Amino acid sequence: MSQLNRRALSIMSSEGIAGLMRRLSERLRRRPQFINLYVLKLDYKDVAKLLPPTMDLEITEVVETDDRETEALAGFGFYGQSKRQILQFLAERQRCYVAKHDNRVVSCYWRATGEYYDYSLKRRLYLADNEEYLLGFFTLAEFRGQGIFPYLLESSSAERTRNCANLQAVIFVRVDNQASLRSSHKLGFKIVGRVGFIEIFGIRLHFLLGREVLPKTTRRIFLQFF
Repeated sequence: MSQLNRRALSIMSSEGIAGLMRRLSERLRRRPQFINLYVLKLDYKDVAKLLPPTMDLEITEVVETDDRETEALAGFGFYGQSKRQILQFLAERQRCYVAKHDNRVVSCYWRATGEYYDYSLKRRLYLADNEEYLLGFFTLAEFRGQGIFPYLLESSSAERTRNCANLQAVIFVRVDNQASLRSSHKLGFKIVGRVGFIEIFGIRLHFLLGREVLPKTTRRIFLQFF
């Protein structure tokens, strides 16, 4: 409550009573939100060995000067809605890996280490030295179900696992996304906790549950005001 009181006093001092009432009215019109995600973890040494794809694939890491690749990623309209956003993510030291067939990007994923700000959850995550957060998985519809993404993940992570024998991958999946959960389980991912938030009237309660879940992220349950 003290945080709410400080927020109200701050608004009153800068915008007056009318401003405070306007802000309250805006909050009361907001729709409640609930995001509930499973946290899944994979020890790379336990990754499932699946049959490789039958087509020829080139696996590369994308850098800011790769115009064709960054434009293709923006064209997916999935993680990064524009080339500018893609370049912003790369500038923030996120890493992106792609599979190309006939010089065309057909699959990708992103990787974050150390400190990462999640734009959808609007919270900061901290990863241990042997953890990496994977996100932004995408495969073109006509190339799905052919083992491309498992091959992309295994090939692109080979050097990283040689440098860190106990390297672990962490992903978030919506609890109602059964297709993604099945695909993740096939790769060897296991559910270790949950992350998400409940938001009512612009007040968001964040949660991060599970002993094995991102132990360096110390803010497990907290309030956020919008």
